[in-house]
Amino acid sequence: MAFRVSSSRLGDCVVIWSTGTLDKEACLDLATEIASAWQPGLPLVFDMSQAEFPDASVIPVLLSAQERSKLTGIPVALVGVDPRVQRVLYTMALDPQFMIFPTLEAAATALQGYAQRPEREIPRPARRDTRP
Repeated sequence: MAFRVSSSRLGDCVVIWSTGTLDKEACLDLATEIASAWQPGLPLVFDMSQAEFPDASVIPVLLSAQERSKLTGIPVALVGVDPRVQRVLYTMALDPQFMIFPTLEAAATALQGYAQRPEREIPRPARRDTRP
């Protein structure tokens, strides 16, 4: 399936939607979309529930977004993470750096009102065992 990526605002978040095969070439499109979609003060949510992952090419893109998140104080959340990608994040001890939600609705609810929070505390989902 051909890769497609787009972004839109959903409540108090910017959601990056991706469908199709997320390989090394598609990751360039994803990185470009992230750069253009990033909005000051709004959390970024990656909905990857419709993407296919032939390899771990997406990890550097996610880490780059997470690094920008740390610099700006804007949270980045992942939704619909493929078990193979979760396994790589766990193996590399990177899973605690990401907010991972089971659904887009759960992420949007947790991040609702983030831009208006004076303390700008990054909400964290309940910690669960993400071992493969």
